[in-house]
Amino acid sequence: MSKVVEKEIEGSKFAKLDYEVLKYDKDLNLSVLKINLHTGRKNQIRVHMKDIGHNVVGDDKYGSTKNPINRLGLHAYELEFIHPVNKKKYTFKAPIPERFNDVFKDDFVEYKPPLKTNKNVKNK
Repeated sequence: MSKVVEKEIEGSKFAKLDYEVLKYDKDLNLSVLKINLHTGRKNQIRVHMKDIGHNVVGDDKYGSTKNPINRLGLHAYELEFIHPVNKKKYTFKAPIPERFNDVFKDDFVEYKPPLKTNKNVKNK
């Protein structure tokens, strides 16, 4: 299992992501986040969310105790990359699964502060 370390130590790699809270339900204590990865470390989102005390829904490996959608609560809405050979930019989009939104009541709280995490991640 990977973990966040406070400073760079042997075997750790810098990891950075930005996230924005799109929906929050205070009764359920659940959020929908938009996450932008700047680095692509193994389990990066899962490790960063655990580190700030907001485990990914359905992620029992990293300590989640909730699973109202009966799956890991990660979904790649958009993937974009530069092809290493032809150097063209490719973008792929997939709609957010309905069950992600079905968990929330219609009167969810809109909350959008810009938040960033810069961490060193140690993979085991």
